[in-house]
Amino acid sequence: MRRGHIDNPDTYQDLLADPLFAQAFQWLKDNPNPLPRAEPYPIVGDDARAIVIEYTPASPDTGRIETHHEHLDLQINIGPSAERILIANATDLTMTEDLPEQDVSFYATPSDIKSELLALGEFIIFDTETDAHMPQRTVNDNTVARATRLNRKIVIKLRKSVLVPALDL
Repeated sequence: MRRGHIDNPDTYQDLLADPLFAQAFQWLKDNPNPLPRAEPYPIVGDDARAIVIEYTPASPDTGRIETHHEHLDLQINIGPSAERILIANATDLTMTEDLPEQDVSFYATPSDIKSELLALGEFIIFDTETDAHMPQRTVNDNTVARATRLNRKIVIKLRKSVLVPALDL
């Protein structure tokens, strides 16, 4: 897992050595506030595509924790509110559903799950094998008002098999 901020190149400079990551970050800079649409935005064919999601944050007890087989997720919060993402090491979890044709596996949510808060402009990158995640959760479980506000994010799917193997995520 890797975290950073789009306005702080030091948090991702080493990733730019990979052409796919370089094009993904360039797309983010060129499209700081894209609109949601039915089809993903193409970046590099099927190897890199951006999905813009508009969502209402949900309680952690309503979601499912997931990993992906073929693609890394580069998720960036474009606001207006912070996003809470729950994370766990997938090797410690029990798989409940595997959907390889949809590039996703779901797991039983552990009791000791960790929480990451993404502010506006912050990104997080999830590795395929180990980084189980449950995105789009409410920032504060006791604040119902926050759960009714729409938030937006960009998820860039990067095909792991074409990335430079030595990247440190």
